[in-house]
Amino acid sequence: MLSRPIKFLLLLILPAQILAWSYGDVVFNELMWMGTAMSPYDEFLELRNMTDTQLNFSATPWAIYRMDELMIIIDSGVLPAHGLFLICRRESSASLITAPRDFISNALVLTNSNTQYSLYAGTSSSATLIDIADDGDGAPMSGRFIPSENIRWSMERSDPPGHGDDPANWHPACLSIGFAAGAAERGTPGAPNYKNVPPTLPNVVISPSFIGSDTTIFAEARNVIDPDDIPGPLRAIFDWFDQSGTRIFTETDSTPPFTSSLPPSLTEPGKTYSLEVYSFDGTDSTGPRVIENIRIHFEKGDLVINELAWAGSMLSPDDQWIEIYNNSGWTIDFSQTPIELLSGSPDAPEAMLTIEDGLLPNGDFFLISNFSESDPRTALDVAPDIVDTRLALRDDSLYLALRDFPGDGGHIIDEVGDGGAPFAGMSVPADSVKYSMARNSPSADGTIPPSWHTAEVSIGWKPHRLERGSPGSENIRNTPPYM
Repeated sequence: MLSRPIKFLLLLILPAQILAWSYGDVVFNELMWMGTAMSPYDEFLELRNMTDTQLNFSATPWAIYRMDELMIIIDSGVLPAHGLFLICRRESSASLITAPRDFISNALVLTNSNTQYSLYAGTSSSATLIDIADDGDGAPMSGRFIPSENIRWSMERSDPPGHGDDPANWHPACLSIGFAAGAAERGTPGAPNYKNVPPTLPNVVISPSFIGSDTTIFAEARNVIDPDDIPGPLRAIFDWFDQSGTRIFTETDSTPPFTSSLPPSLTEPGKTYSLEVYSFDGTDSTGPRVIENIRIHFEKGDLVINELAWAGSMLSPDDQWIEIYNNSGWTIDFSQTPIELLSGSPDAPEAMLTIEDGLLPNGDFFLISNFSESDPRTALDVAPDIVDTRLALRDDSLYLALRDFPGDGGHIIDEVGDGGAPFAGMSVPADSVKYSMARNSPSADGTIPPSWHTAEVSIGWKPHRLERGSPGSENIRNTPPYM
């Protein structure tokens, strides 16, 4: 049987063994490393007790180190079991932080970069290490500081805490508790942390289904939900990009239904655009939802086949060419905006060739020929913009069309002929007659005979040629002399 003095001695020893602190028993819970709008020195650091045991710092002082330097010795106050302990740099009279302070020390200096904090169950770094915060490299792991937008959000530990040197275990504060009324700061000094639940990823609908060069594009973000309704207000952010990936327009809408519109002044026909949409609840954003290949089609009549030499020339029946006129209002760069030339029949047109190179200013002409102007088989005296031997124009069944976005999804922007004999032009080799088929006006309907005439002038031909047409030039009607 133990004597009473020995029993009493064991009772004194056992609590000290039971109260031995281990790593993770107390954690760094929150750091306001950027201060407040009142002062960058208006900082706080909060500890959280993860155990069932109260900690009296008057009896057992602890130390906090910043990197390898002793920053604070906590030698007063009580950290309750499963409670919080708030350490502030300033008195409440000189602070926006209104939460009751457990410890005040002007030695609390929280730097904004390349810092790690260590908590020791003793007054020096030789004591047991209890927790760390951050990794000492670069910007703090969490919190947000954008002074130009009055954003000062503390760095809060998630629950469960996890390792303090892992950014996944920290989050920016989304609530404002323990600050003066009207303060824009976010944090929860003296209160439990709360990790925001991000909003849902939006579904995006683009309208109209056909987007022409004069069309405003509308986007609507649907099913945008904030599961916890904080901190708000919920909004959708729309980022529009051109086909090079350059952002050309950003719009934010905070009123459901969330919408954005891209005006035609920011788009060009024949090009593709994309949209990225984020949902944002004031703390976290979700997204983006990406909508690609938003095509801006040419309107009918923006590009037209203005003239064609289906008859060839007296030098060769293959000396054929077509002339395209730009009526769109834009300079067309075919390397970025390819156009497809179709032939065959209106019901089943097939690709003949694709224009993938060259510039066509607004109000100008673009000439495609089988031969270059230096070829002995051509009567042309003007340089074609493109020489392509795939050009083949029939004299018995003529139908041509221009289509933007070659392949599936393209839009017919001009048509010539109806699949029957050419509406105009002439080929009488015995009489040295090879006349082109010229459009009366770029706005005329190319699928009806009244829109065309047989060329009456000779412009752009080698000297002494009898062919008629005006390749590379405006179509001109001959004016007969007066009697």
